[in-house]
Amino acid sequence: MSSVHCAGRVHAGISVLFLFLGCGRGTAVRAQDFPGLPPLTPADMKATGMGGPALILYRAVDTDNTTSTETYSYRIKILNEEGRRHGDVEILYVEKFSQVEDIAARTIAPDGTVTPFHDQVIDRDIVKAKRFRSRAKVFSIPNVQVGSIIEYTYRLRYKYKIPEQFQHPERFVFENPMTFPAAKWDIQTDLFVKHERFTFTPVNRMNVMEFEMNVPKKAVRASFGAGGLQFEMENIPAYEEEEYAPPEDATKSWMALYYAQDYYGGDGYWLGIAKYWSKEYDKYIGKSKMVEREAARLVSPGDTAGEKLRKIYNRVQQIRSLDYEEEKLAKERKQEHLKENKNIEDVLVHGYGEGHDVDLLMIGLARAAGFQSFPVKLVSRQTRVFLKDYPNYNQLDALIVEVILPEKLVFFDPASKFCPYGLLPWTEAEAGGVVIATDAARVGNTPDTRSQDAVTKTTGELKLSAAGTLQGKLTIVYSGQEALEKRQSAVHQDETSRRTELEKSLKGALFQGADVKLTRSAGWEKSEEPLSVEFEVNIPNYATTVGHGMLIPLSLLHAEQKNPFPSARRTHPIYFEYPFESYEDFRIELPNGVQVEALPNDITVDKKAMIYSISAKNEHGVLTISRTRKTLSTTFPLEAFGAIRAFFVSVISGDSQQAVLKVSTAAN
Repeated sequence: MSSVHCAGRVHAGISVLFLFLGCGRGTAVRAQDFPGLPPLTPADMKATGMGGPALILYRAVDTDNTTSTETYSYRIKILNEEGRRHGDVEILYVEKFSQVEDIAARTIAPDGTVTPFHDQVIDRDIVKAKRFRSRAKVFSIPNVQVGSIIEYTYRLRYKYKIPEQFQHPERFVFENPMTFPAAKWDIQTDLFVKHERFTFTPVNRMNVMEFEMNVPKKAVRASFGAGGLQFEMENIPAYEEEEYAPPEDATKSWMALYYAQDYYGGDGYWLGIAKYWSKEYDKYIGKSKMVEREAARLVSPGDTAGEKLRKIYNRVQQIRSLDYEEEKLAKERKQEHLKENKNIEDVLVHGYGEGHDVDLLMIGLARAAGFQSFPVKLVSRQTRVFLKDYPNYNQLDALIVEVILPEKLVFFDPASKFCPYGLLPWTEAEAGGVVIATDAARVGNTPDTRSQDAVTKTTGELKLSAAGTLQGKLTIVYSGQEALEKRQSAVHQDETSRRTELEKSLKGALFQGADVKLTRSAGWEKSEEPLSVEFEVNIPNYATTVGHGMLIPLSLLHAEQKNPFPSARRTHPIYFEYPFESYEDFRIELPNGVQVEALPNDITVDKKAMIYSISAKNEHGVLTISRTRKTLSTTFPLEAFGAIRAFFVSVISGDSQQAVLKVSTAAN
């Protein structure tokens, strides 16, 4: 589906339910009767685009908290064949929290003929989860052609109400600042928007505050009625998705409204939330004699702080994490009679738990061993960035453990399967959030990731035949983040599928026609050790015969690489998942009668935060090639784009170099 409107999280489709309505026929165009849309004008009919497949002529979103509804209205001009896909509409919603009502749509042909939508709407499951069920209303607008205009509208009715604390604040005493979401609007879409309007109707005359992200400076703001707000904007560029860009929450244009009590900015909201949550977490952790005995069993009086924490961490990682068991949970939990954990003692007794259970057990054991330890709620970098000035605790979607040592703070996520001691998954490193504590609450970021915590080392013992075929053994060793990523991606794979995936990945990096066979792998279940894999490779025509000589590429693993930034134009900052280091060392034994005639010059490109080098040398009939690449930071400003793109041009140029081999007459 092309036009997608989201009111909840979505995943792959599962089942389909048809709702039959009827069908319609073409009529002459008449005055508009769709809520939120102004009358259609001759200029609309003649509108041309901004280079895209379609153009949003008008978009209206009307949020009414008095009725718990949000009405969306669209008028879209179809500009080319690709744009016709916008006639297929998908409205996403979470069944537990909302429902979709009053869908209406029509097509207006270039000659003014109107074709109303009276066809079927498909109500489709998107994902079923333990706590919620995401669905989508799907329909196709009829007779969508190049040059036509489509209009459609629908209403989301939410099942929640504004809390009494905000409707009648005079009845309550507020110990900490409180907020409640009132509206959240995406200003940018995947299409250019000529004009859009957002209106908001609050409950009573409550205090409403705004948070804006990349909102156009020329947005027109107006007030109406009893505290109502209206925002109008024009000529909003389409949102451009780019590789290696920060999460959309940091780059897209959007705004949010929220009700506030005793909130005036700063850290006050987050500290209040932390103190409130600390009561719940401390109750769950408690002070269990069983947990104290387990802590005493694990550590010895002579252990250093680090030794104690490592023993506790290793013990907690033995807990079965139900978060990694996906679909089998519902059925097998019932068969296994898995019980709900009500505190960390239950987690210890049952030997299983969900992610937060495992983390909180470590906190309880650490406290029992004499450490100060607290939960930390933070934003996963995989999906968003922490916006401290946006007081909405739904940002915080991850939980880790903090332990306070005399000389430093240390952080752990034992619930992350195969995560080695002392390392945070990249999604939780350099991430913002809040420490959950009654007296020690604070807002901050987890430590930066280091390139030496994500290292890949590849070595090869290879032989070149007189016919130009390269064959031998390749060994790849992953450590830190690189090993963690590999292990976690293979959690649901059996040995056969894991082998297939590894062979496919290496084959894709080698020259076309390469044959790859996995011969050994080790360390899949040992988070503290590197993960290593070994392959036998056979690459026909690796060396190219030229006259009485041969040309051999210096780069073995980067035959198909392309510049990750092919365009000289960039809109967003550059954002990598984590820093890393990659080392490659290959020894290629040359056949009898073949000698190295010429080697390219060594290349080193040092941009401080990005480093690349490649070199080759001849040692008694063995060609030795070494390559290094490092990225030492995760985020780069847009101003650095030119230098980063040039860096990758240099990398590709260096990797494309060749050694010249001389073939003797006898060898020929």
